[in-house]
Amino acid sequence: MVCRDSCGKVRCCAATRRLNVFSPLQAELVAIMFGLEIARVHGLEDIQIETDSLLAVQEIQKGYASACECDGIICYICDLLLVEGLGSVSYVRREAKYFAHNLAKLNVEGTDDVLWW
Repeated sequence: MVCRDSCGKVRCCAATRRLNVFSPLQAELVAIMFGLEIARVHGLEDIQIETDSLLAVQEIQKGYASACECDGIICYICDLLLVEGLGSVSYVRREAKYFAHNLAKLNVEGTDDVLWW
C-alpha cells in the first residue's frame, strides 16, 4: 500500500502478509481494506484508493448488494468508505501501480504489518 499526497509525493508505505487468502479478488479486497484501516488509524481523510483490479472496484461499487464470495469484506470496505467517509476506490491500469507492486513483492517476515513514514 502506498499513500501519496495530492501532489503525488509518497507519504507512507505499508506491507503485510495475510494468511488464508484464497483468490486474487480476495487478495485485492484485503489490500484495499488494509489501506483503509491504516488511513483510519492515522487520521487520514478523503483518500483515493487505486487498484488495478477492475473486478474489485465493480464489486465495491455494488456495495452491500454484492453477492460475490467476499461479500463480508466488501461490506466492511463500504462501511469504511460510506459510514466513516474515508474516501473512494477507483480503477487504474497496472502500469500506474509500479511502485506498489514492487513494494508488495517484499518478503515481509511473519504476519506483522510493516509501515514506513
